[in-house]
Amino acid sequence: MAQLLDLPVEILSCICDNTEFASLFSLARTCRVFNQLAERRFLQLTKFDVQTRHLNIASEQELRLSDSKDTFSFNSARRLCAFFGTLLNIESLSCTFPLSSSLATIRQMAYLVQILRTISAQQGTRDSCPFSIVLEFDGDPGPSVKAQHESRFGQVFLSLLCEIRRLRCDFLELRGTLPAFRNAVSLEPPIDDALEGISIGGSLLFSWSRPWLIEFLNSSSKLSSINAKCSKI
Repeated sequence: MAQLLDLPVEILSCICDNTEFASLFSLARTCRVFNQLAERRFLQLTKFDVQTRHLNIASEQELRLSDSKDTFSFNSARRLCAFFGTLLNIESLSCTFPLSSSLATIRQMAYLVQILRTISAQQGTRDSCPFSIVLEFDGDPGPSVKAQHESRFGQVFLSLLCEIRRLRCDFLELRGTLPAFRNAVSLEPPIDDALEGISIGGSLLFSWSRPWLIEFLNSSSKLSSINAKCSKI
């Protein structure tokens, strides 16, 4: 690799220009020089604007039903993590998941954890930079699906809440239906001194088992606004 990097940057750039799209992400992870060159090639091919401040993520099925050109699939959004500067200016994120406790949703939540970690790493401390997140869980899986994946869903969902805290998100909105889970609630960091507002859907309000929500609210020391929405009574 050292001998390869001794070549003029024009030749290295030519290597990137002739690299297949799917291989750009592996190339970007080799070193900083190739990361910058591969990022430039990636931006040329995808037309992604690194100055964008909002990232919208949805499932492949949602993308097929949508005409929006600014919405990314979970795989496409995760690919952005390969490049050092692509998520540097993101200030808000919205994400739509399919069935609440399907294996696909659990995998997509794990992808989102990775994306939030990358945003935190690229942006550093966000003490003076507001960040808002909207998570929508679309659909209600059957009881057997819920029971089968309940524990794994709870584990990944709690990891997601921890990453939201580490990102120092100041506003969080939760929509749709979340399955109940019985995982022990352990949030890290234990106190959230950044979250100022939260919006909660009716399905969360009327569910019988939400210890994570109680713990999340009680440990948010700066929380000053709670908006509870309910379309059905």
